[in-house]
Amino acid sequence: MVKYCPRCGYPNNDEFLYCPRCGYLLVTFPQQNTPTTMKFDNSSSQTVNFSSLIQCPRCGTLNVPHANFCKKCGFPLKQPQQAQSQSLQQPTISYQPPQQTLPQVPPPPLPVNTQDPASYQESVKTTKNRRKKVVKAIIADVAVVSIALLLLSVVLPYFFDIILLPPLYIPPPAISVHNLTKFQLDSVLGASGWSIIMNTSNLSTIYYYVIGHQTSSVQGVIAGSLVEYSNSEVNVYSIYLNASTNQAAQNIVAYITSNGLYYSSPNTLKYTTLVNGYTVYIAKGGNLLVGVTAFGNWVVMVLIYSSPSIMLSYSNLQLSSLIADMEVTKTL
Repeated sequence: MVKYCPRCGYPNNDEFLYCPRCGYLLVTFPQQNTPTTMKFDNSSSQTVNFSSLIQCPRCGTLNVPHANFCKKCGFPLKQPQQAQSQSLQQPTISYQPPQQTLPQVPPPPLPVNTQDPASYQESVKTTKNRRKKVVKAIIADVAVVSIALLLLSVVLPYFFDIILLPPLYIPPPAISVHNLTKFQLDSVLGASGWSIIMNTSNLSTIYYYVIGHQTSSVQGVIAGSLVEYSNSEVNVYSIYLNASTNQAAQNIVAYITSNGLYYSSPNTLKYTTLVNGYTVYIAKGGNLLVGVTAFGNWVVMVLIYSSPSIMLSYSNLQLSSLIADMEVTKTL
């Protein structure tokens, strides 16, 4: 009687203990003598020669040529690869994830020099010229800034003085003062045959030229001196007053610039400048040029005067230079 394997459906004889195809353990039947041929009743008859049977290495049982396992003990008769090829093919499902294809971005094209050698050389030359211009502009800017700083270091004290603030520069104290000499007049105003026509230390006379009357309206004057030079056209007065203190000298200067004969005249223009670090008050108009300052305890004035028919050509700078020549800052 033929029975079919419950696992693979292969037809088996009653004497098979294991399915020759898949090795499944079958129901044990009484073993019968093995005939020389085996017939399978499945609508077809197969005859197997014993010479082609496969003997089980374990129990020695003869098995059909296409058997994968021993029908008695179930020992595998073929290599695993052969048995697998003859066994029931089980469908296998393999999953392969879809491949993600990144967009292919072409690399940026390399710059191509389309210029001819002559144009390239011209562009390089232009670039170098631009760099040179930039360097020259920077150097020029640095030079301008340096000059501006230098000018500010000189002009800044004057600026502070003009806006009625104390100058940044503190001048050295004056030791003494003296009247002008003909040599100094020749050096500053020009050699014009200067001669002395008056030399006095009388305070009343000095007050007359300084303030406009012969009586002093301020206190603290100890002594004074006046020397007058003339060249027949222009008169130059070198005047100084010795005060008891620097504050007294400052008060005298303030009085002269507010109530003096020359500074109070509406026909004169008024200026301020610095001489040796000291503030000098200048009045100028027509045939008159006068400047006054205080060097420590000394009030110094230089007065340049001419007849009304002669217009003075001297500048404020020349007047300041004469005032500076009157200060004594060191002993001989």
